Amino acid sequence: MKVSYLSGSKLPSRTADTVHVIRMCNAISNLGHEVQLCIQATDDQPEEALSNYSGNHLFQLASVRNTRLETGRQFYYAHAASKLIEKFQPDVVICRHLLGGCFIARKFPTIYEIHAMYGTVGSMLQRNMLGAKYLRGVISISSSLKNDFVEKHRNSKIDRDRIQVEPDAADPVAADTVPVDLGPGNLHVGYCGQLYRGRGIETIVELSKSLPNVTFHVVGGEPADVVSFKRSVGNLSNLKFHGHVPHHRVPSYLKAFDVVLAPYERHVETASGMNTIRWCSPMKLFETLAAGRPLVISDLPVFHEILKHNHNALFVSSDSLEQWIEAITRLEDSTLRRELGRVAQATHEKRFTWSARAERILRFHTALT
Repeated sequence: MKVSYLSGSKLPSRTADTVHVIRMCNAISNLGHEVQLCIQATDDQPEEALSNYSGNHLFQLASVRNTRLETGRQFYYAHAASKLIEKFQPDVVICRHLLGGCFIARKFPTIYEIHAMYGTVGSMLQRNMLGAKYLRGVISISSSLKNDFVEKHRNSKIDRDRIQVEPDAADPVAADTVPVDLGPGNLHVGYCGQLYRGRGIETIVELSKSLPNVTFHVVGGEPADVVSFKRSVGNLSNLKFHGHVPHHRVPSYLKAFDVVLAPYERHVETASGMNTIRWCSPMKLFETLAAGRPLVISDLPVFHEILKHNHNALFVSSDSLEQWIEAITRLEDSTLRRELGRVAQATHEKRFTWSARAERILRFHTALT
C-alpha cells in the first residue's frame, strides 16, 4: 500500500508533533508499506535533522520550504503539499494538517487525525473536511476528544463508528540502552518535556525544596526557558536542569531515573498557547511506560483512559504538594518501584507501541473502504 502522511509539523523541530509523525512513518514503513511524509522544512537540509530521531527512516521525505510570506503561509504549504501527494498517488492519506486535508480529502481516501479542538475558523475547516468526498474516518487521540468532537459536529455526516480512538505511543526501549550517569544521589526523580505553562515545573521546584535528600532532574526546554528557571530557583543543589537533548537520547535519561514525574496542572499550554489538558495524550507518558519506570502523574480524567492507580502508575492531586511528597516517599521502596515499572512496561507492550498503532489505523482504513 502507498501511504502519504500529511503533517503540519516542522523539521528540524523540538516539538512533540514532529516526533509523532516521524515515528508513525517509521512504523508504517516497517509494516512493508511505501510511505511519503509531507512536512514543513525550516532549513535547507531537513534530511540531516532526521539523524536526531532513531529509526530506519525508510519513508520518502517530501518537504516544503517555508515561504517568506507573512500571510497565507499555511495555505501556501497546504497547496504545495497537496501537489506532492498528487505526484505520489497514494492509496490513503493520513492527515494531521487541517487546511491541507481540506484539499486532499477531495482527491484521495483520507483518514483525518485530531489532537485538539479548534476555535471558529478551525471548526469551520473541520466541517469542510467532514463533508469531503473521500474522507473515510477520523482518528482521535483520546475518548474525551472524540466525545467533544462528536458533540461539536453532531450535525455533520460523520458518525461515531467512523471515529477510532488511538492514543499516542512509544517505541520499545532497546535492551542495551545505557542509562545516563546522573552522579551520586539516593533517589533520582526525573521529568522529560517542555517547560511550557502548566507542565508543573513549579511543582518540581517546590518538591526539591521539600525533599533535600532527593535529586530532581529536568530534561528538555528551550534555552531561554531553562535560563529563566535556573535564575528563579537560585542555589538548589538537588535540582538539575539538563536542557534539550536529542529525542533519541531520551530513553537513556528515562532508564537512569528511579521515578518519573508528570505534574500536569489543570491548564496546560502547547507552543501555540492552546489548553489541551482535557484531551491530551502525551508521548512522554508512553515513553515512561516503555522504559519500565514508575510514574507519578496528576490525577486528571484523560489519564485514566490509559493508567490505573497503584497498578501502572501513582495518581496524585495536581495541586497538592503533600500528595506529591507522599508518592515520592512511597517510591523510596525499591520493591514498589520495580513492580510499578514492570506493570507499566507490560501495559506499553500490550497496546501502546507505534507499530501496533500504525497497524490498527491501517486496518481501520481497510474496514471503511
